[in-house]
Amino acid sequence: MNAALCLAPHFHLPGAWTDRLLVPEGDAWRAPNEAELAAIVREPRTREELAGCVCLFAIPAHLRSSFWSMLSRQAAEGDGDFVAFAEEVARFLAFKQTSPPAGAAFELVLRLAGGAFDGSGVWGVVNLADEPAFVAVAGLRLRLGQGEGCRVPPGTDLDVLPPEGEEPGMLLIVRA
Repeated sequence: MNAALCLAPHFHLPGAWTDRLLVPEGDAWRAPNEAELAAIVREPRTREELAGCVCLFAIPAHLRSSFWSMLSRQAAEGDGDFVAFAEEVARFLAFKQTSPPAGAAFELVLRLAGGAFDGSGVWGVVNLADEPAFVAVAGLRLRLGQGEGCRVPPGTDLDVLPPEGEEPGMLLIVRA
């Protein structure tokens, strides 16, 4: 395990790392022990240290509600504005000093149980679904609850694991 994980600056998320992180053990996955957590979780002190971490963040409930309203409008009237929603998310992240890169592309992705995920160029991912989503990054599995997301360092391989239930995962993907 060579990952470094942290909370993005200016974010406070409920729960402990042991509730959201899984480490490999043979062919299975388990919560990390204290020594493993100490080796994985960081509190970066410089921008350089922060840039090398997988940073956990969350979008607020009003943005999640805005997303579902936009999606309902699109289904009912055909005039839902995903671009405006993506711009709201980008402004929020910039306000929290976790700005996506200039020119970032925002994509809405439905992750199906049998489908593949293209992790190339991913800057970050946000779980928009009600059920948790799991991302595989740096040999670990990170659980993202409702509205939670993570930003990954450039060049980091990231995969969104297929959902366990029948409902597809609903994700906001930000590509550099």
